[in-house]
Amino acid sequence: MITHKGIKLGKQVIKERDILGEKNDCIVRALMESLEIPYLEAYGMMIGLGRKRNKGLRIEALVDNICVGKYPRPNMIVENYVRFIAHSGNWIIEIRGHVFAVIGGCIKDEFPSAVLNCHVLNSWRMK
Repeated sequence: MITHKGIKLGKQVIKERDILGEKNDCIVRALMESLEIPYLEAYGMMIGLGRKRNKGLRIEALVDNICVGKYPRPNMIVENYVRFIAHSGNWIIEIRGHVFAVIGGCIKDEFPSAVLNCHVLNSWRMK
């Protein structure tokens, strides 16, 4: 899996998202993690799909082209969904107002414990 290291400026390493001044980029980070590509590549894909700087994007515009399957609202919380369904493979999971990646049963998010008790709205298994 690709580690998000950032750009080295002298002895200091700065994340690409900080250099770009990005906020509300959870879809970019989820795409980066689930496809195991660099942040700037995922960012470019999202710009190509019409994402505006510091804005979200309807996830359907992206995943309809690159996912294996969509799994609609399973009536489960994230913790159980990851344990029983998304325990293997690469996934993007949508909860209210946020998306994140799950890789091999591991939640890839800035605050993974904050999403455990949220209800899953949709999920996509990625190629």
